[in-house]
Amino acid sequence: MGPVLLALGYAPVDPVPVMVLGPLLGVDFCVDGLELERVEDVTALAEFGETAFETFGFPVEVAPVAMTEDLLVCPEIELYLGRLDGVPVCCSMLLVTGDVAGIYWVGVREGQRRKGLGAAVTAHAVNAGRARGCAVATLQASAMGAPVYTRMGFETVRRYLGFDLATS
Repeated sequence: MGPVLLALGYAPVDPVPVMVLGPLLGVDFCVDGLELERVEDVTALAEFGETAFETFGFPVEVAPVAMTEDLLVCPEIELYLGRLDGVPVCCSMLLVTGDVAGIYWVGVREGQRRKGLGAAVTAHAVNAGRARGCAVATLQASAMGAPVYTRMGFETVRRYLGFDLATS
């Protein structure tokens, strides 16, 4: 597939680490003043979407298209929002598939990074997966997140290639 994409004008991007933590014994990363909550209503869902899209550099106004109320009623999904002084600063999502806790949408708003918030909101999702009977957790790491996850005990098991349409 790589040669085909290259021929079509796509350029390779840095490989993305796929990381695994297991067996799940529980992890604890606390940050003073951080309040972690499960997203359970449309107001918190909107705050989750804004936080997630902002931290990933996506247009925030598009968040409602992807972050719909369906996420609130899907039994395999739990969304988490972290607040400092009532202000949303970080988020994560748990997607349970069998005995695997998939961790997604981990993000920390700029200006709040390097305080342990990413580890705390990730640990919250991991522990929720453990409570639901998951044996392992997995995630895809950004360059910024990989060192955090490594410190938490995640190990890189694979890397997958990505491609982006080259613009000149």
